[in-house]
Amino acid sequence: MLLAEGIRPPGGTRVSKGRAIQNLINIESDDSVRAFINVKTLSDEEYINHNFIVLCTRKGIIKKTSLEAYSRPRANGVNAITVREGDELLEARMTNGQHEIMLAVRSGRAVRFKESTVRPMGRTASGVRGITLTGKDDVVIGMITVLHESEDVLVVSENGYGKRSCHSRLPHYQQGRKRSEDDKCDRQNRQTYRPEGCERPE
Repeated sequence: MLLAEGIRPPGGTRVSKGRAIQNLINIESDDSVRAFINVKTLSDEEYINHNFIVLCTRKGIIKKTSLEAYSRPRANGVNAITVREGDELLEARMTNGQHEIMLAVRSGRAVRFKESTVRPMGRTASGVRGITLTGKDDVVIGMITVLHESEDVLVVSENGYGKRSCHSRLPHYQQGRKRSEDDKCDRQNRQTYRPEGCERPE
């Protein structure tokens, strides 16, 4: 993964085709963008020293790095994680050290743990295990970071079924555990699901 300084894509209409990302940032032709983060500034020392970038991979590896480590971007980006062979980057989120992290896997399981249990690492580190997978076909399909108890979790299966619940219902577990709780969808709808954080309605 590479981290490059903020880009400003050209505006367009609702039916515009857009532009290839290779025209906006300098990446290899066989590479692709897996995640993006909106960062307010990289020049405010207090801001970059009190925020973190959390990355996760499909094989359940998680890594937290201080935003300060990315505060000197280069034209061709900087290395953000060493991805192990057979694995690939899935998600990137910005946190303030007080978030809770939730990882969801294809088999319909999820694990929730405090961000504070994940120690910060350097840019070139490969990370640590965030969740243990079950079976060779099981992979992480989503990661969210939750700051407020008022946020709910919206879970959507590959067959289009959705479920909204309070994230606090999931018990805390140490990172690296197999699972915390079944999402209680039936087997036909458990093959893949993706979580997203959302505000609880009044």
